[in-house]
Amino acid sequence: ETAQVKVPELVEYQINIPLGGKTDSLTFADITWKRPEEDGEEFQTIGTDSDQVMAAIRSAIQAVNVCNQNFSSE
Repeated sequence: ETAQVKVPELVEYQINIPLGGKTDSLTFADITWKRPEEDGEEFQTIGTDSDQVMAAIRSAIQAVNVCNQNFSSE
């Protein structure tokens, strides 16, 4: 039997890369999500990394964790 993972809907995203062109600077992925439940409450996560793709992935992982924190398989 497989677990049902709740996945939020992406509403808006913004990638913030500091000016100056330093390769070791942290990039911020600020993403707004909508919960998959009927009420569809919006929430926000922020991922940080020196790579913008990884920053977005970190933010997405946080969002999935938020939506599944009270999850129990029955």
